[in-house]
Amino acid sequence: MDDRPVGIFDSGVGGLTVCKAIKDLLPSEDIIYFGDTLRFPYGTRSIDTVIRYSREITDYLVSRDVKMVVVACNTSSAAALDTLKKEYPLPVIGVIEAGARAACTRASGGTIGVIATRATVNSGSYVREIKKLAPTMNVVQQHATIFVSLTEEGWIDDEITRLTARRYLQEMYDGGVRNLILGCTHFPLLKKAITDVYPDMDLIDTGIEIAREVRSILKEKSLENREGRGDIELYAAAFSIFKAQVRVFRRQRFGDKKTGDSRLRAMKRIHYIALFALIVLASSSASYPWEPFDRVIAVVNDRPIVESEVAGRLSRLQQRKNVPRNRLAYERSRLLDRFIEDSIVLQEAEHQSIVVSDEKVTNHIKKLMGRMNISSMDYFKKRVEKAENVPFDEYREDVRKSLITEQVMSLAIGVSPPSRREAMDWYNANKAKLGYEVNVKHILIRPKNASLGEEKRVIAEINALRQRIVGGETFEQIAAAHSEDPGTAKKGGAIGWMSLAELDPYFANQVFRMNDGQLSGAIKSGFGYHLVKFLGKRPVTFDSVEDRIVGMLFQQKLAEQFAKWVVQRRRESEVRIYMEDYVKA
Repeated sequence: MDDRPVGIFDSGVGGLTVCKAIKDLLPSEDIIYFGDTLRFPYGTRSIDTVIRYSREITDYLVSRDVKMVVVACNTSSAAALDTLKKEYPLPVIGVIEAGARAACTRASGGTIGVIATRATVNSGSYVREIKKLAPTMNVVQQHATIFVSLTEEGWIDDEITRLTARRYLQEMYDGGVRNLILGCTHFPLLKKAITDVYPDMDLIDTGIEIAREVRSILKEKSLENREGRGDIELYAAAFSIFKAQVRVFRRQRFGDKKTGDSRLRAMKRIHYIALFALIVLASSSASYPWEPFDRVIAVVNDRPIVESEVAGRLSRLQQRKNVPRNRLAYERSRLLDRFIEDSIVLQEAEHQSIVVSDEKVTNHIKKLMGRMNISSMDYFKKRVEKAENVPFDEYREDVRKSLITEQVMSLAIGVSPPSRREAMDWYNANKAKLGYEVNVKHILIRPKNASLGEEKRVIAEINALRQRIVGGETFEQIAAAHSEDPGTAKKGGAIGWMSLAELDPYFANQVFRMNDGQLSGAIKSGFGYHLVKFLGKRPVTFDSVEDRIVGMLFQQKLAEQFAKWVVQRRRESEVRIYMEDYVKA
């Protein structure tokens, strides 16, 4: 007998289908459910961010002395489950494993179908789990993101839903799929609509399957509570959004209170608790990691924007420039406007099923590194965090948003890229402003720490290498053997032609003053210390900046049209602002 509660969490309210299934199977078990509606959806987040969010919620559930944790979010199950299992000394289970096991057991043929969000499909988690259990099983996946929107709108038993089901599933059905995993916690709400279209399709409800697994684990580990009241506590990170969204789930899954449905009465008592109350309750726990007393300052179509996000951006803005006190409200308001625009764009991306994977973000960052002639990701991280004054994880999220915005813009607006002639005309008109590019080779030595003694050691090493080159050894041989920039070391230290604007500003300032063939002393930069061989200087050429000019002109065109689109979409959206000192633009 163990009367501690079972902890369940999801990125929103979809996990209530899992909560309901566990309650039906284990009516005496107390449950604590957390819906992270403040940061929903998780599907657009990086893996590292999803792991961080999952840890934070699990920390809270553990502080409430739960006896096991059920990860009712497919995205968290795919990204964070292994991490949570290793880091917490209690049973942690996820919906993906349970769904895969049930599908393999019930499979009537050699093919299993999976419908899920795009993020879950792209993760390949269901495929991996099924292949572990049945290596020869064929798995067919289909992202069905629109199903999520249909459930949130309450269109559960609707002709539009049945038409959408046919569009998503017909190809699967024609290919012989008769066992279908509902790989999102929202999707069990659509079982009737799907069955209306495909009555012989076996629908595998991951909520029901994980409930059976919970029962099995509790029994196996003697953690059952057979005499409990069966209380459910529902916690939400954004109360108004949770309350609005939960109406659909309560009506469809728990029964309408007005009808006296026994399924609802069986829940005994339910608590809706907002984020600030949750933090007050948890404040006695020293391990609880979240910032206290955050509050929603705007809502865009039921998506919240919280005060800490805007405050963080304002703090970084103040570090870059002086903001007079009488301008603080104005600057804060403009930052909020940016968050509102971002929210509108991300919601449009969800509607268009646009997802930017971690791999795409990494490839984009590698392209930026290539332009800056940086080969070390660790060094790039340090440079970004120093220059932008943000954690690298947050920088990655900003890159993701930028790539999503570009895709939304191209789909919503469809601006044609500028021609080479337009780029050449811009170059000729602005040639004098573009400055110079230099051709250099370098040897980089990085200090191991920030001490004065270490700096002296590195400078001495640079001077010793310089003397060896002056004494007759080639720069290229010394660079290949000693430079700590692996990308250029294998090329004899050659950086090649680069504009001064692309180089570290300290480095560029010193190099620009050098003459052809000159060998420098120790030059300090944000990377470390350099020994430089100067090969030449010239005005920036069109070939070296053509791609950037085309990109800039394209972005200008796109930005002009996009600004008009955002204004129109903002008028069409429900935007509620709760910032007390908000100043209209």
